[in-house]
This record gives sequence, structure tokens and C-alpha cells, in this order.
Amino acid sequence: MKDKKMPTHNSCLIGANRAKTDTRKFTEYALNPNHSVGGDKARVFESALGYNQSNYHGLLHQIRQGVMNNTPVPGKINKFGARYTVDIPVSGPKGGAIVRTGWIYRPGSQVPELTTLFVK
Repeated sequence: MKDKKMPTHNSCLIGANRAKTDTRKFTEYALNPNHSVGGDKARVFESALGYNQSNYHGLLHQIRQGVMNNTPVPGKINKFGARYTVDIPVSGPKGGAIVRTGWIYRPGSQVPELTTLFVK
């Protein structure tokens, strides 16, 4: 980001109501037990919360709501953008846990994009 300021407003990310949450981040990565990187995350999501590729909609909804209602923690800023972490309480068919989410504002954008998520 040009001025090195991290975009937040009233304890949430600016543009959180328009946050980009590509469903593939859930179905093909974080909840895919066969993914080379996301496989371990998928097993934890299933065992701790009961979420998997077939029922990810409840998790997606809670992440979209949670990014608007939980305090972001600033991360690094580089040529790719400004990063934040937002911890979101999530409940699922098997229980509840904190899900740590990573977000980035690409240069010139005021809309955060989900980059990662995992059970904390």
C-alpha cells in the first residue's frame, strides 16, 4: 500500500462487508483432505468443527459474518499488499473453535481478500 497505512475502521476491516471469499479456498484447499498443503487443515476442520467439502456453506457464512465483527491484527505490508489476521469464533456440527483467517488488501484495493483459514 502506497502510504503504508492499514485500512481499518471501527475495529473491523474496511470493506469487510464486501470481503472476497472464493469458495475454492474452502472446497479445494482448507477442507480438501487430499490437498498437499491443506490436507491437515481439512482433517482438523472435520474433527474439531464437523466441516468438510460437502457442508462448507455454514463455515463460509460464519467467516463472512465474522470478518465484519472481529478485530483485525495488522501483519506485514509488501509489494503484494497489506495483510491482516482475524480470529473468528465458529460453531459447527461437532463443536466450536476459533478459526484464524488471513486477509490481504491488494495495492489500490479497499476490499479484503481471504488468503487462508485454519482452526487455531
